[in-house]
Formats: sequence, C-alpha cells, structure tokens
Amino acid sequence: MLVFFSNLILAILILIVILLTILILTTIKVNLKYIDKNYKVIIKLYLLNKIRYLKIELDKNKLKEIFTKTKAKIEKSSHKKIEKELYQDRNVIKNVVKKLKIDLEYLDLDLKIGTEFILLTSVIIVTISTIFPMVANKFIRKYEKRKYNYKFTPIYNKNDINLQLDCIISTKMVHIINVIISIIFKKGVFKNVRTSNTRFNDNCYE
Repeated sequence: MLVFFSNLILAILILIVILLTILILTTIKVNLKYIDKNYKVIIKLYLLNKIRYLKIELDKNKLKEIFTKTKAKIEKSSHKKIEKELYQDRNVIKNVVKKLKIDLEYLDLDLKIGTEFILLTSVIIVTISTIFPMVANKFIRKYEKRKYNYKFTPIYNKNDINLQLDCIISTKMVHIINVIISIIFKKGVFKNVRTSNTRFNDNCYE
C-alpha cells in the first residue's frame, strides 16, 4: 500500500511538472476580426510557438454573453475594492500591457472617418495617422512590411465611421502568470515603469 501511494504521489508530481512546463512554453495568439460590424475573436495556444494544441472561436453572441456574465461577477466580487484602486492608477493599464510583452504579429486596418466639417475631418485623419504608427510600433518585435497594412481615409461632409480590422496579437503564458501573481501579491508593482520607442511608420496612407 505504501508503495502504491508513493508511486501515486510521484505520478502526480510528474504530471504537475509536465503541465507547468507546457504552460511556460505556451504562446497565446489572439486573432481579432471586425468586418462589416461583425466581430470575432479566435484564440489559439501553441507549444514552442509552433505546435497548436487548442483553438477557441468566440463570435459576437458568445462575446456578449461572456461580457455580461463577467460584469455581473465583478460587481459581486470581494476584490472590487482592489480593482477600483488599480483602475484609479493611470499607469496601471500601460504597465500591465508592458509586462505582458504583447507582440503585434499581423495587422490589416482600414478606417474611414467623416464629419460634417472638412477641416475637422482633416485634422482627425492627420492626428490618427501620426499617432497610430508610434503606438503600434511599441508592440512589434519583428517588422515585416507585408504583414502590416493600415489606411486612414477621410469622409467629407458626412458624420460616419467605418472600421475593418484583422489583427493577430500574441504573448507567452508565462507573462500572463507573472502579471496575475504581481497583481495578487505585489499591488502597486506596476507604478513608475518607463516605456521605450522603436520603429514602424511607412505603411500609412490616405
């Protein structure tokens, strides 16, 4: 009997080590699609960033259902006070994103914006065209021009917004675990973290 329990404990420990190893070596890729006012999220898990072992597709209805349930749970959660304090820190979202080390692997964006005022429309388009590459650049690790296309088009004399988006972002499971542990055990660890600048500015056109 003693030998049986010893072997059982050993088997459990080996299983835990295997699962932890898989988690550490797992990359999460999220494909966001917003086309003709229909949106979808496709989540894929890869081992060593090559072997896909899980795929989850969430359409518009499923996402609404998840959002509703999550909102209800948060409102009843005992962690509501901590969440409120975190959201009050202006830097927390920026620093959490940095700790996640998100990689923008693919981007196909077509945004059309219009107002009744020609000058205002032009200012909005120029502003977005200037700021967007700088922001997107922070999430690109390996730039390949063919993988990144974005266009901002003005619509004059009409109040309208039309968005077509297809992008893939990825991060490693170990970074997500690190963020979760930091939030639970080291509240405030995200404060006063600086960011750095890189490249990505040659695909924008009107």
